[in-house]
Amino acid sequence: MPVNRIFPLGVPVETQDVLHAPAFLKEVTDRLWDGQSVMIAGPRRVGKSSAAYEVLRRLRERGAYIVSVDLFYAASLDELGAQLLQAVLANRTGPINRALRVFHDVKEWIQTQDVRVKVSDLDLSLSFSHMELGGEESVEAAFALGERLATKDEKHLVILLDEFQELDRLGGPPLIKKLRALFQQQKHTTYLFLGSQAGLMHTIFSDQRQAFYRFAVMLNLPEIPEATWRSYLTEKFAGLHITISEGALGELFRETGRHPYSVMAVASTAYYLARSDSLTTIDREMMYYALERTLDLLEEIFQDHWEEVRKYRHAALVFRAVIQGNPPYATKIHPNQVHEALAYLQ
Repeated sequence: MPVNRIFPLGVPVETQDVLHAPAFLKEVTDRLWDGQSVMIAGPRRVGKSSAAYEVLRRLRERGAYIVSVDLFYAASLDELGAQLLQAVLANRTGPINRALRVFHDVKEWIQTQDVRVKVSDLDLSLSFSHMELGGEESVEAAFALGERLATKDEKHLVILLDEFQELDRLGGPPLIKKLRALFQQQKHTTYLFLGSQAGLMHTIFSDQRQAFYRFAVMLNLPEIPEATWRSYLTEKFAGLHITISEGALGELFRETGRHPYSVMAVASTAYYLARSDSLTTIDREMMYYALERTLDLLEEIFQDHWEEVRKYRHAALVFRAVIQGNPPYATKIHPNQVHEALAYLQ
């Protein structure tokens, strides 16, 4: 039985919890369906993946084949290639219960009777049985196979590549150039690129010196309006037989800046506090306590982040200047070092 996540944290949310503007979701869906690749960049935990998975769900309902891979969690090109191949073929075979970490695992999986029957018309058993692919070749083969499968089945294939900037870590400029050349020849495949390093992502797609220059339409993920949050949380708590006051909601929005993860984290804390004391109302005072409690729970994580910041030269000093409202370039640090520290902090 699936877990009922009352306030989803750290995972893509279900359709009923996707709060981004319907017009934005429709635009991304339509662009991808019409053959335009799309890039969306923004900080982590603002809802990019949740919005993207909702778009993929809508595209699947229209009949598209879907592939989704997060490059952040790929330790090597060989692992990325295996994940891509598995995801591509899952459109024919359905998902499997074990991870395929290397290309050798994929070849063994393809040789199983059930899979061999479902992909027999692609001649994979024959073409893959003698292939000894390296990491880079397996990634290229996976993308090529996706186009081949979509062409064979007369389907539209949409591939989501989350944390796309990680491709530079995994394969560097040579692989990036090869993939751009491959992608631009494909007729049935479009791409949805996500990235948490906004500056780097915009460079990849808007700098004419980069291989992916103007390959995708760059869209900004809109903020979730306060009215949408207010309606959602009021209804969510009502379903739990709890009333949340206007003052409590106002305090929540002020302190979190309506950042999706932060709102969900504090709302979740408030709910469990109310539940533990058998309360049916969350007022402003209780929201204060929920905010403090949430910060206590996150303190260890913040301390780890701060320790990492302190290891980077001048980053701590520049950070202090920023949060105190002082111009970072007014410090006694050389401007070039301030620039490097700001880039690191971003």
